[in-house]
Amino acid sequence: MIKLRADVIAGIVSTMALCGASGWIWWREPQRLSTSQLTAAVSNDPKNAEAFTELANRQEHDRQFEAAMQSYLGAGKAGMGANSYAKAARCAVKVGKFGDAQRYARDAVDMDAGSKVGTAATMAAGVFVELGDPRTALSSLPDAKRSVPFETDYIRAKALLALQRYPEALEAAEVAVMQPTSGRMAILVRILRESGDTDGAYEVVDAYGDSADAGNDWHLEAGLARTAHAGSDRKQREQGEVALQRVIQDADKPTLKLQAGVALGQSMLASGRGAKAVPLLKDLVVAFPQSDEIRYVLTCVERESGLSAVADKGLQEVASRKANAHALRQKIDRRSQRFKTF
Repeated sequence: MIKLRADVIAGIVSTMALCGASGWIWWREPQRLSTSQLTAAVSNDPKNAEAFTELANRQEHDRQFEAAMQSYLGAGKAGMGANSYAKAARCAVKVGKFGDAQRYARDAVDMDAGSKVGTAATMAAGVFVELGDPRTALSSLPDAKRSVPFETDYIRAKALLALQRYPEALEAAEVAVMQPTSGRMAILVRILRESGDTDGAYEVVDAYGDSADAGNDWHLEAGLARTAHAGSDRKQREQGEVALQRVIQDADKPTLKLQAGVALGQSMLASGRGAKAVPLLKDLVVAFPQSDEIRYVLTCVERESGLSAVADKGLQEVASRKANAHALRQKIDRRSQRFKTF
């Protein structure tokens, strides 16, 4: 029988205790907890920033944006700082709380001012672009010394594109796609397309192909580029139409669905298959009753299908709405001029 000295036994006991404590801590890490345990953890301890952050990440992943926004705010108040406020702003946009989104984004920019890398400021600038305020986005972006590699350039490209400053936007996008993602490539294609370089847009789509991580923004741009460039190439047209149908089915943003629907209708009309697009276009007219563009495509398809009377009625409705809008615009302008005389 081997005799163990007291100091050896003590060492073994202490080691076992340390391993046990480490194991307990390991299992209590936020990543190891269930969502209900995380909810309980933040309820019991509002200063548990790590639990708030893990909970928020899960909620955002599960598209529970309202809950994620609140959890990110909790993480920010518990000390996680600027990034949490930027992510809260991002979630606020998703649930349509645009005033809150603007406020949280401004808080993120202010809090991020002293950081070595402007991650939060870059995220917040992206929020300002989504809110339709590209000028504030540009002024919020970190300088070159604090920029997030490729991502800051991507947000800059989006803001410059919104301002139609195409040469600068293209320059920023070309830097961003040095580390390509489908979102960054989509912005590059859109800049080329909107600046009039449709051949260049198609070349990028054709070269990049179908990305495994592609989002709806990429599928929209790929669909637009392929159908516009297809001509008599049936395979290319079908690839483009499949991409557009995916956007209509999956996109969260109504504007993406509308763009995809208009392009799909135009593509099917150009290839002599307009009649097949009628049900889809009618659904989009119901979903977007104020869109003259989708209504016009529908009337063109109906006319091609022999429904001239229906098409003429649709065109009259579009023309009448445009005339009413023009008359209202003139009335507002006249009132503005009268106020200026005082």
